[in-house]
Amino acid sequence: MLAEAGLVQTSDSGQINAAAVLRPATNTVAGYSMWRFDDPLQSVQPIFIKLGFGTSSQASRPAFRVQVGRGSDGANGLLGLVTPEFAVNSPAQAPASGEYVSFATHSAGFAALAYKPEGSHSASNAYGPVVAFAIQRTCNNQGLPTAEGLLLLAPSTGSGKASSGQACRLRFEPTQDTTGALNSFDLGFVPGSTTDSRVGLAPQIFPHWMMLPKQRPCVGTAGSIAGEVGLHTQFPMALVGVAQRNYLHLGGAFGCTLSAFNKSSSPTAVATATSILWED
Repeated sequence: MLAEAGLVQTSDSGQINAAAVLRPATNTVAGYSMWRFDDPLQSVQPIFIKLGFGTSSQASRPAFRVQVGRGSDGANGLLGLVTPEFAVNSPAQAPASGEYVSFATHSAGFAALAYKPEGSHSASNAYGPVVAFAIQRTCNNQGLPTAEGLLLLAPSTGSGKASSGQACRLRFEPTQDTTGALNSFDLGFVPGSTTDSRVGLAPQIFPHWMMLPKQRPCVGTAGSIAGEVGLHTQFPMALVGVAQRNYLHLGGAFGCTLSAFNKSSSPTAVATATSILWED
């Protein structure tokens, strides 16, 4: 699925063979695979993605690991400046009938995966941990990718609306630096204690930001108040700059990715949701 989206699997030795590996015991990583971006800036500031696959507290439930770096050692190890390894233990179960839908995309400066998110969610809880990630390069004020750095966004490890997703920013230029782990609800905010952002019937979308320490807008992900955008809805939006681009709404797949106070001491008193850039 990642290859079909446009990411390139590396030739690292020891990668997991999905066709041959057996399901491991509970709380066990079965193996790893290594991927890289395939965009114009890969030759300038490379991005490599290490993914781990296994089981969580039940052998029928998937576990997932994601970590990003600037290179590979050829044996499933990341080189250079790297993010923390973010882990997600999903409560996903097989559907009673049919199949759940998965999403994967890669375009210049952006890549994302959401593997069967509905399997981790229910009508009463839209924030169960999901096998997912979103990686985006910094961009300029026109929304075009730049080589300054990147942001990794991974799902929440909790299951409530106040559960923040996991995030990390890497800065490549002018000097190398990492924030380490961040709370995803620090990426943006809903101003004015707003509980309903809609203007008429149209919801408002709130941008995410990276601090390098200069603030940079994110073009690959954005937040909204939960329930205002239909799950898996696609819509055009000029999030950064004036050019409209296509986005896909993933609901609570990444936990809360905005601070929304609503007159409360909790930054996630109002549930928020996430949309991703969705282009060929």
